[in-house]
Amino acid sequence: MAKHERYAEYKDSGIPWLGQVPAHWDLKRADAVLEESRRSVPPERFKDKEVIHYSIPNIQSYGDGQLEPGEDIASAKILVDRELLLVSKLNPRKATVLIAKPRESLTLCSGEFIPLKASDCDLKFAEYVYLSEASRQRLDSLVRSVTRSHQRATPEDVVKMPWAWPPLEEQQAIAAWLDERTARIDTLIAKKQRLIELLQEKRQAVISKAVTRGLEPHVKLKDSGIPWLGEVPEHWEVKRLKHLSEFVTSGSRGWAEHYADEGAVFIRIGNLHRSRIDLRLDEIQHVDPPQTAEVERTKALPNDLLISITAFLGTVGIVPKDLGEAYVNQHTALVRPDHRLCFSRFVAYWLSSSIAQQQFRAASQGGTKEGMNLQEVRDLIIIQPEVDQQRLISEKLDAELSVLDTLVAKAEIAVERLHEYRTSLISAAVTGQIKVC
Repeated sequence: MAKHERYAEYKDSGIPWLGQVPAHWDLKRADAVLEESRRSVPPERFKDKEVIHYSIPNIQSYGDGQLEPGEDIASAKILVDRELLLVSKLNPRKATVLIAKPRESLTLCSGEFIPLKASDCDLKFAEYVYLSEASRQRLDSLVRSVTRSHQRATPEDVVKMPWAWPPLEEQQAIAAWLDERTARIDTLIAKKQRLIELLQEKRQAVISKAVTRGLEPHVKLKDSGIPWLGEVPEHWEVKRLKHLSEFVTSGSRGWAEHYADEGAVFIRIGNLHRSRIDLRLDEIQHVDPPQTAEVERTKALPNDLLISITAFLGTVGIVPKDLGEAYVNQHTALVRPDHRLCFSRFVAYWLSSSIAQQQFRAASQGGTKEGMNLQEVRDLIIIQPEVDQQRLISEKLDAELSVLDTLVAKAEIAVERLHEYRTSLISAAVTGQIKVC
């Protein structure tokens, strides 16, 4: 963080997690300057209307409320009839906080929010208070739920949080300064994220070109006989995955009781990288597998293919040579390629290409069906150059994608650091660790 001026005099707040604060700031609970505004609206009031809905998913995905059919919202909601500060009590470590504004359409927010109106503070300053790392950690330390994905702070924790509040004019000046500084940071983040998108698009284009045309620039083509695939090099074959594999299987339920701190690796969907064929091994679950035939069937060997068949359908991975003893769960198809007919990395690259991914999208469309069954996996279309050519194509892709992946990684690190800087700047300003006005 750039060097900023500090206040002339500080005092002990008496709050361990807040520490020293400017001497002229007032120590008081949030409910001394903010009031809860909770007017419930039953579903029958909006079932035949389109409403602006401030839900947690909408705010986390879009940063704002979204227009939704009222009939799609089953439970009572809270009326947004004025500017309200919405503070999520669900998973407070994520700091899902936003100022909601009434629109022309009926405007509602989820009951997972604590809706607050300003009584003796600047609402924008209060928003930055609840976005700060200090308040995030404070509320996170008070959650009541035992499950990691659904931890909640109580409304009392939110509205009675102690804080040090500067005079109103100073609150407004701090908020305006943070608006300007965070807008600059957000612009830089958006540029980096756009760069990542372009690099990912380039990555997909490189893969698709290599696995459908090979390495020769002017190769002769033939009709593949498959409308969505089009033409392929004339010496390439088009096969089903089952004709290039020794077998296709998947794991089964009931492994949780065998989880261990060390031992064999239990491969889950989280280990399949969304944009690469190499596994994510930063979070590994170990197991002490029972000695059964079913367990032996799901044992993964080096160069086996892994395909997600439920969540993140069509995500593809390949088992590395140095993974050691490993098994798959029931959400992952395990494919053992026939190495006389195909090279594993080529097949993985093919299945991860944008053109081959059409098969997964088609399999998941229609009705209430979710995911794929193993027969559908066996019937996946694979294109088959000669094995030596598959290897050469894969090696060329490894080299080209390594360069792109390095650029993506650098951009992702830059985005992460910008987010960290944004958070630290907000925290320093609203706790008085820097003087900005």
